[in-house]
Amino acid sequence: MQTTHRPITLGPPSGTQVLFHAALGRTAWLSPQGAYIHPETRTAFISDLHLGKSASFRQAGLAVPEGSDAETLARLDRLLSAYAIQTLVILGDLVHDASSLTDTLLRQLARLRSQSAETAWHLVLGNHDQKAGQSLQADWAAHLGLRVFQDRWDGGIGLQGLHAPEDHPHSMKVGYWQIAGHLHPSVVIQARARQRLRLPCFAYRDGQWLLPAFGAFTGSMPLVLKDYEGVYPLADGAVFTMKPAMGFDRPLGSLVTQDLT
Repeated sequence: MQTTHRPITLGPPSGTQVLFHAALGRTAWLSPQGAYIHPETRTAFISDLHLGKSASFRQAGLAVPEGSDAETLARLDRLLSAYAIQTLVILGDLVHDASSLTDTLLRQLARLRSQSAETAWHLVLGNHDQKAGQSLQADWAAHLGLRVFQDRWDGGIGLQGLHAPEDHPHSMKVGYWQIAGHLHPSVVIQARARQRLRLPCFAYRDGQWLLPAFGAFTGSMPLVLKDYEGVYPLADGAVFTMKPAMGFDRPLGSLVTQDLT
């Protein structure tokens, strides 16, 4: 089915965390699918899809179910459509390894790519993409119209995208933020009846945003909350505030309706 993209004039869909940094005059949208969005240019940053991971595990003799790739790609389709994305920046680990590069996955990706032909797709190579070899960087990239970046993405919008976060993000350009993946951040929340929930999350510190893993079949790494200025978990189709970062305000019209406390 052909995807119909929403007009760019519309605001963020329900469940979006809308944050405004007054000092930089910059608005950030955090989507419930797990994307950081620059609303002025409709540029979306996602990371760690790990497509083909279940096929790779089955090939190694591990009994894991199918369907995770279809779930991940459906999530991506919803993101592109709901936010009228013009530029998609994948910050590494599009695929899991070389055995992920199957004809079936290529057809699935090509179908979604044809439905979003007006969207530019960029890939910053991650460590798992490197394992996939030149077939991903050359043949698949050409077939999918995917522009590949070896180190980082800089589109001149005050944001740098890279796969793994740098230890010293303050070394970046003045006024820039870094957007990174790789760590699959999550938070552990104590629920009722001694239950513990692990939720994927966005995290912010010192001008650097960490993205949750976008893929449906990925692990996660619980964060040490005191190490981050802001933490925003994903749950029930929305992005919540667990720890608000200093310097950020919610502008009028923010569509988030509650916080995790």
